[in-house]
Amino acid sequence: KLYRNPGYQTGAIIAMDESTSKGWFAGYDWMIRTNPDVLILNDTFLIQHMLNPEVDGIFADCFDRPCLKHCTGAHICTDFFAVRVAALPNFAQIRMDTAEEQANHAFKHMISSGRDRFMQGTSMHGICRIKGRSDIPVLHAHSLV
Repeated sequence: KLYRNPGYQTGAIIAMDESTSKGWFAGYDWMIRTNPDVLILNDTFLIQHMLNPEVDGIFADCFDRPCLKHCTGAHICTDFFAVRVAALPNFAQIRMDTAEEQANHAFKHMISSGRDRFMQGTSMHGICRIKGRSDIPVLHAHSLV
């Protein structure tokens, strides 16, 4: 084994710390972060918003609030998010206990300026595992992998 997994939250935090502090996404337009057991089922919503120059981040809310943009009350799910690299902050400068807290802090500038878009129709009910209606574009499902 070449790498020792530091654990659920720590591993997610380290991945974003390392990648952003070392500029791994330089030269790319967008960075999509997913867990290994998260599938992109339909990319229409994602592409529509990625092509919009007024959007810097695409997220899902762990509490399923019906908000498409400027979602200041949202709690970002880190199962999946997509962020314009030019707007991606250095996560290593943000110290939080969980990956969700870190992401919420890192992306608050996008949300407060209305440059966010949130997937609708999720059914997480406070448990940050992206799932929802049959038309949701992204799904966290152990049964499918």
